Amino acid sequence: MEGSGRSWIVLRIDSARCHVCTTCYAKAACQGKAIRVIDRGEAPFVDSARCRGCLTCIPSCPFGAVVRHDPL
Repeated sequence: MEGSGRSWIVLRIDSARCHVCTTCYAKAACQGKAIRVIDRGEAPFVDSARCRGCLTCIPSCPFGAVVRHDPL
């Protein structure tokens, strides 16, 4: 968004850190419902089209699985 002053924030789930919790606290905290689960028993993913960039999901995960991904 040129001229808005907003930088794009890209988040992802680090599958090595994700414990695939029964209740995903990051998903519950997500205001845009951007953290999605396709297959039960697998790590969720962040739907960038839904992500609002609020970052509430990052501290919500007790294992630090939600990380910022700064594209080059």
